[in-house]
Amino acid sequence: MGTTNHEAVREAGRLEALAYFQAEAAQRVATLTERERTVLRMIGQGLRNREIAEMLGIASTTTWEARKSLFAKLGVSSSPQACVIATKGLLL
Repeated sequence: MGTTNHEAVREAGRLEALAYFQAEAAQRVATLTERERTVLRMIGQGLRNREIAEMLGIASTTTWEARKSLFAKLGVSSSPQACVIATKGLLL
């Protein structure tokens, strides 16, 4: 059974929306500092603030501030949301 015109239009719309979301995510990721990018990658690996701080040789409060700042820049409120944006923005 072939693809109908309606299905093709719907698929094209879905691909256009996906491309828009990826471009938007890439723009948000581009606003992050190198430290924020590093912290985000480590969040993506499932590390907690204390673990990140120890690995980077910084205070836990510094890690917390980087997390808070990158969440604000990405427009998210949780680690899983940040990781989705980072993945779509090609950081993770």
